[in-house]
Amino acid sequence: NPNQQPANTPWNLIYTVQSGTQVLDPYITVADTDSATLTSATVTISSGYGTPQDQLQYNSVNGIDGTFDAGSGQIVLTGVATLDEYDAALQSITYANLATNPSFSPRTITYIINDGATSSLPAASTITVVAGDPSTLAFATQPPARVVVGGDFTVVVAAEDSFGNQASSFTGNV
Repeated sequence: NPNQQPANTPWNLIYTVQSGTQVLDPYITVADTDSATLTSATVTISSGYGTPQDQLQYNSVNGIDGTFDAGSGQIVLTGVATLDEYDAALQSITYANLATNPSFSPRTITYIINDGATSSLPAASTITVVAGDPSTLAFATQPPARVVVGGDFTVVVAAEDSFGNQASSFTGNV
């Protein structure tokens, strides 16, 4: 097969919940030994896809058009362009997770290119979705100005993560 599979470095996206759009793979490159141009590329969330939470996004680059099919979790890029232009197009695809309480199952991303005659073997990478750090931390009650040895005191600290989960309360004794 003269079409080489897209050469992607071991780049796996670690996506933090509610962090907006992130570039899917900024280092992916394509190769084809018998053609200086490609006609299409397909990028698919081939396992772990959750609709409507998982979104791939693409804006046309170098005359290469693309659309995201939310039903299949796939972007199909089309347009005759050079290998370098397809590199730029693939490197511009972004991922976003729109859920406030998403699935943390890994997502497998599959890339296939085509030069108009044959398709490449698939190349794959992974998206790992992780919870965000607590977004707010505040004292609900102020610590006492003075603590007497042997006395009890209570300080309530309210911490909230990006899902709205709250953890609070600390009781101390000196």
